[in-house]
Amino acid sequence: MRHYLLIALLLLSTACTPPTAQDESMQVQSTKTPPAATVAPAAPAAEFASRYTHLPAEAADVLARIDECLYFSGEFNGDGSARDKEVSARMDALGCAGVIEQIPAMLQKYAATHPDVITALKAVFSND
Repeated sequence: MRHYLLIALLLLSTACTPPTAQDESMQVQSTKTPPAATVAPAAPAAEFASRYTHLPAEAADVLARIDECLYFSGEFNGDGSARDKEVSARMDALGCAGVIEQIPAMLQKYAATHPDVITALKAVFSND
């Protein structure tokens, strides 16, 4: 669980650093095309989504998905049981494998205009 926190904090500090002219000139557009059968992640449960109604919809969705993914990661036992299969299916539907990768773009988009997004992200990864 701590590795998620470390990754998130690293991404948070990187994303909150303003880009320099050199950084912007070195950006390369991805030529990779997404698979044709890309499925949108499942919507987070209402319990998780209701925590972020004061934030922009895109940020609220990412934060609620992170919340729910962290919750389900604690439910997974790794014993191959029926419950593990349910948890794994829900995590796949939520897109948990890629949700952390969305944090830098979200922070870059909302850091200056919605500081509550950063506050909410820190709260998600706090141990409280």
